[in-house]
Amino acid sequence: MYYYALVLRHPKEGHSPVAIAEFLTQEHTDLASAHFMESLRHYEYILYGSKSLIHPYKFVIDRSITLLISITEVFFQETVSSYYTRCFRIVTGRHQSSDFQKGFVCACISHIMKSIKYDLKSSCNSKELYRFSMYCFSLLVNSCDLDTFLDRLKLTYTVFKSQRLDSDVASSIKKLQNFFEILGVSDDAIDVDFVEPIADEDGILDDSDESCASNPFISYIKDKLSDAHLCSDSQNYGINSLYNPQWMNVPESKWIPHTPL
Repeated sequence: MYYYALVLRHPKEGHSPVAIAEFLTQEHTDLASAHFMESLRHYEYILYGSKSLIHPYKFVIDRSITLLISITEVFFQETVSSYYTRCFRIVTGRHQSSDFQKGFVCACISHIMKSIKYDLKSSCNSKELYRFSMYCFSLLVNSCDLDTFLDRLKLTYTVFKSQRLDSDVASSIKKLQNFFEILGVSDDAIDVDFVEPIADEDGILDDSDESCASNPFISYIKDKLSDAHLCSDSQNYGINSLYNPQWMNVPESKWIPHTPL
């Protein structure tokens, strides 16, 4: 059984959020989710009329593609593909005024970090590597714009994809460590108990790795990463202890396609 709820912030400070609509179903599908939201809009229209319909500006979800598809369709009247294209125009400075007249969907940071923790514990073979990887993801999710995100992603790409430790790889590690200090990340902010068994994600509807309509972020980011420095074959340099090519599989399959979230 799945429970859906549309929750709004309480207008009075200090009060708990209020669920304005709730829905129980046995299916977590686009059809079920869209039915819930369309029903809400229908009864909202009956009660208040078309002129009083609210147009929410921001939705926070758990990275479920099912919810993303339903929200963009019902509330924004666009597909996920057109939504990502609109976001791409905005972050690259090619936006139109009409691009801001529709709302946006954001991923809940707690769901993001829990999902990342789950993925990295299955791909990192040491506590040091797990800690550094979590710090890097903290940097990425705290990027304030696309350029900052790409700069940091390129540094992590160089570090995790390089088998050897030349001066460029060492410089990339140092830059990331400086960013860690600026951001204030520490072991207190993440779970570094690497011996903890990997648990299921407690039923979190994290299906963002499923295929979705193509979007311009994928080719744009891959193009930016194509000239990243890698040090792999030279025997003149020492071993890079942070080498972990599997690390990039996580953002490439689950995060880069859904950068707008």
